[in-house]
Amino acid sequence: MIPGTPYYVRVRARDSSDAVSNYSPTASFITAAAPPGEVYALATPQAGVSLSHPNGALLSVDPGVLVASITIRMRELDATNRPALGEIVQRGPGMTLGPDASVVAVSARLTLPYAQDGMPVKLYTWAQNKWAPVASEPGSNGLLSAQLAHFSIYAPLFDRNEFADNSILQFYAFPNPFTGTASHRITFHLELQGYANTIWLKIYNLRGEMRFSPTATW
Repeated sequence: MIPGTPYYVRVRARDSSDAVSNYSPTASFITAAAPPGEVYALATPQAGVSLSHPNGALLSVDPGVLVASITIRMRELDATNRPALGEIVQRGPGMTLGPDASVVAVSARLTLPYAQDGMPVKLYTWAQNKWAPVASEPGSNGLLSAQLAHFSIYAPLFDRNEFADNSILQFYAFPNPFTGTASHRITFHLELQGYANTIWLKIYNLRGEMRFSPTATW
């Protein structure tokens, strides 16, 4: 049923002799309005659906996937309905898709925007009380896409634990030696095994005195 919509029903009975009664008087009701931040659309087996959210999220269900018509809902996650993140960082809007756990084979595609700032990103789903990664395709256009096997909670996330090893692979400075004159600049190159969003660098002179301590954050 579509939220915030009036419906009218009437019934009649059929007994064991297959005799049918007259229709009852017509009753009416209005379904509850959609929660704030939720969009919805009626999806049919013949047409499927393409549902977009103001935040840039897009859900597409191909024709021929559903066995019956259903109202598909898409609601943005917020502090009231988002599972705990722990060490995981949210990289874009998360969505709750409904009806929850509706099976749509693998012909439903979800596309979510994410922040393009160099931090890794994957699509995750909330399953069995934990965040689990879903095979996804981050694009250069700031959109993350994935084929879905069911409707649930999805979000573009960065799991710090995947990049816990911050071993230094390469570190060097050029030019070397550095003359220190006003017309020259020194460049530091650092390559890590994992990922870090803040780097602290301490620079000492030949006497062991710390002269500079720059910080880089992204």
